[in-house]
Formats: sequence, structure tokens, C-alpha cells
Amino acid sequence: MKFLLKIGLIILLSSSYQTTWAQGSRFTQDEINLQKMLIEASREKLLRNYDSAASLYEQIIKENRSYPSPHFELARVYTELGKTDLALKHIETAIRLDGTNEWYKTFLASLYDKEGYNRKAAAIYQQLVQTDKDNDSYYFQWAYYLVRAEEGEAAIDVFNQLEAKTGINEEIILRKHKIWQQLGKKKEAAQEYERLVKKYPQNLDYRHALARYYLQIGEKKNAKKHYETIVAQSPEDANANLALASFDNKDRKGNDLAYLETLETLFSQSDVLIDVKIAKLYPYIAKITKSELVLQERVLGLGMLLAEVHPNSAKAHSIYGDLLYQLDRESAALESYQKTLEIDDTVFSVWENMMQIYYSSKDYDELLKFSENAMDLFPNQGIAYYFNGLASMEKGAYRDAIVSLELVLMMATHDPSLLKNAYNALGETYKKLEKFDLSEDAFNHAKAIKPKG
Repeated sequence: MKFLLKIGLIILLSSSYQTTWAQGSRFTQDEINLQKMLIEASREKLLRNYDSAASLYEQIIKENRSYPSPHFELARVYTELGKTDLALKHIETAIRLDGTNEWYKTFLASLYDKEGYNRKAAAIYQQLVQTDKDNDSYYFQWAYYLVRAEEGEAAIDVFNQLEAKTGINEEIILRKHKIWQQLGKKKEAAQEYERLVKKYPQNLDYRHALARYYLQIGEKKNAKKHYETIVAQSPEDANANLALASFDNKDRKGNDLAYLETLETLFSQSDVLIDVKIAKLYPYIAKITKSELVLQERVLGLGMLLAEVHPNSAKAHSIYGDLLYQLDRESAALESYQKTLEIDDTVFSVWENMMQIYYSSKDYDELLKFSENAMDLFPNQGIAYYFNGLASMEKGAYRDAIVSLELVLMMATHDPSLLKNAYNALGETYKKLEKFDLSEDAFNHAKAIKPKG
């Protein structure tokens, strides 16, 4: 509809020119012919007949060299035709004929951008700033092209000019911070955030960003100072408290119990991001041992708290299940894993641990059903077929077991451990069928497999 409207407007304009001429207006015949050609060229451009439009604009320019607009339109047409050199030539001519037109200059900058002439594009916006100091977008574009031209400090100067006009604001500060980072000037990057925090001391998001940056560059003392300020202003700020707990743990010289104790209050708060909690707890899954009963209970307590505070999170139940599984509390781990799959059944490691639990507890009926579901959901996971084969073997369905285990042999070529186990299980199955030659052959294959490394 918009396209038809444009065509209709062109026809209307053409008719009005003819009417005005017929009524004896002040337009000369040459001017009327020029307008007709411009309308025809514009129509061809709208119809995307770019070659035809280019030819018409070239003719117009040949007869009217002092008009800038045909050069501009021709530059746009040549851009569509991919003739960038000709487009540059004509837009530069248009600007030479009319140096006050901002549309011409921004179009030239866009062409420079396409050709990678970043310094030239920056110079265009520098000129535009001089003629229109109130247009903030020109400053941003000027700085952008300076950064592209690897003139970061010059871009900082541009933002300083803008900041002197507008005052300190988040967008300018963030741009400057990023440029200082790219230049490898950490101190200056931090100072930009410091200025933002000083301007808006009650905005804790800004102070959080500053504290995180100090941590990122290894200035833990400064980071801790700002986290302490956050807690002073907002005692319930969970993420700041969690960060301070990490600092406090460093002071306790590796006292795990003391550190874990500091986490309990924070783990009970639902507004603390679960990923932050997991990051703090996860290292202890492999670290805890059955001999360290006090540490074991403290870690399990945090895992339980995680699942209680985030009951709809599969991650929470999975982590708690992993902790229980690590400590051979298989019945409780199974319950936690089941809750995990009720929320999200796409994490195969949970399925694998559950199959291992069913097998070790000799619940072969459940293992058979569960492994079949796993095979349907994860058809490329050989371990699911392996447990299905074990369950079938234990239930006396030897031929079903052989089918599953043979599939494992096909799928586990890059997993020596699984391949070895599958051959051993196959050997046991053939032995039960009294096919001793096949059984011996399977066991020999298993013996020949060397573990990785």
C-alpha cells in the first residue's frame, strides 16, 4: 500500500507541474523538463529499476551540473547497484555543491563505514558536531568511528566534550569505561565507575558494577570496601553479603566449616541467584569424605536448604542429589533426582546416576523400565543401553540383553571403559546361555582393551 501511495504521489506531482505550466506559471520549459526527468528517475528507483534510474540521473546531471540533489540520488542508486566508487564520487560532489546538508554527510559517512574508512567517517561526524552541537548522536557516532580507527583516547576526548555539555550519565560512563578497558588502562576504567558511584551514591547497581570490576582486575581490597558500603546501606543485599562471605573465608585460612557457616543465612534467601550459591557449594561435592562427619553434615545441610528455598529449580535438586550420591545415601539421592526429572528431564547425568543406583540396589525391574525410557529420550547414550542390557540379563531375558549390549559395542568405540564393561557383560550373558565359545571371545575382547592414558 505504501509503495502504491508513493507511485500515486509521483503521478500527482507530474500532473501538477503540467497544470501549472498550462496556466502560464513562472517555470520555464527547461525547469519543467527537469522536474519530469526527476519524477521519472524517482519512479524507476522506487520500482527498483536501478540501471534505468542511474541512466536518467546521469542525463539530468549532464544537463544541470549545479544541482546537488541528483548527485545524492545517483549515489544512492549506485550504492544499490554495488558501485561504491561511483556512489562516493557523486555524494562527495553533492556535498561540494551543498555543504550544509546533513543528510548528504551522514550518507557519505555510511559509505565510508562500508568501505572501512573509519577515520574519514569520524571526520564527517566531527564536522557535523561543529554545525549542530546539540545533536548528541553525532558525538556518539564520532567516537564510535574513532574507536573503529583504533584511536581510543581520541574517542574518550569526544565523550568528555559531550559530558561537559550533558553532565555525567550512565551511557557515556559505560562507553568510556569500555574504551579504557580496550586500551588496557584498568585504573582509568575503574575511575569512570567511581565517578558514576560518586554522582549517584544511592544507586547500588552502580556500586555493584564497580565492586565486580575491582574483583575482575584483582583489586580485592577495593572490591571489599564497596561491598561493605553496599551492606551498610542495604543490610539484606544478598549478593554483597555472599561476596563478603567469600572474603571472610580467605581470612579464616581455609577453615571450611567457618566458611560454610557464613553461607547458611545467605542460602536461606530466595533472592540470591541460585547459580551464585551453586558456584560456592559445588567444589565441596568432590571434596567431602565420609570420614569428615561434621563437614559432611554442614555441606548436606546447605544442599537441603538449596532445594527447599528453590523447590522449582532442577539445578537445586540435582546438586542436592549429587551430594547425597557422593556420600552413598542412595535412597535419599534417588528421591532428589526424581524431583529433578519432574522439573527437567533433559540432563543425562541425572539419568545415569539413577540407573547406577537402581543397579547397585538390585532393583532390576525399575532399572529395566527406567533404562528403556532413557534409551528413548537419549538414543545416542550408550550407557543407557548398557544398563538396559544388565537389567535384562539379571531378569533372565538373555537375548534382549545381547541385543542391547551389541548396540553398546557399536556406540562406545571412543569410550574404552564402557566398551570393556559391555564385553564383560556380554561374556556373562553368553555364559548363562552356555555358549562358552562366544563367552570366552567376549571376555578376551574385554581383556584386550586398555584404559585411556
